[in-house]
Amino acid sequence: MGKRTIDFLLAVSLLILVSPLILFLIILILFDSKGKALLKLKRVGKNGQEFYMYKLRTMYPGTKKITRIGKFLRELGLDELPQLINIIRGEMSFVGPRPEIPEIVRTYTLREKGRLKAIPGLTGPWQISPYRDEPIHRHLEYDLEYINKASCLYDFKIMGKTFLWLLKKLAF
Repeated sequence: MGKRTIDFLLAVSLLILVSPLILFLIILILFDSKGKALLKLKRVGKNGQEFYMYKLRTMYPGTKKITRIGKFLRELGLDELPQLINIIRGEMSFVGPRPEIPEIVRTYTLREKGRLKAIPGLTGPWQISPYRDEPIHRHLEYDLEYINKASCLYDFKIMGKTFLWLLKKLAF
């Protein structure tokens, strides 16, 4: 079974499983602040292809201020759950470099464009690194290392570490 098949089957299963949670979070977001709860954000994927990445809103519309529920969603990575749709559509994978905004990709050097050789992921080496709270583009080495080491075994290792990170956050 290939990576795409595993991604698809796992994403469909998880989306079915967590859709009540996503609906509940959407309701909380709508009660917490005005504006859309589900966002479509333009991102750049493999080979420079632009796509819309789905995400739960964590900020007040038109500001950089994080909402009360948004802080909680970001803390546990729950704002990323709608990206299961992107995985089902084949625009993203469970593991890979994080998709970047087009404005930043336009400034990429030739070396930085190496990130675009892989399908972007929901998680990856950068997300489980000590630098996960810094901008993606500052830690290119994690993405390039992933692209060079890419394998199902490496993906499972990263997903396992991501799951452990989540468990630690839940235990706070």
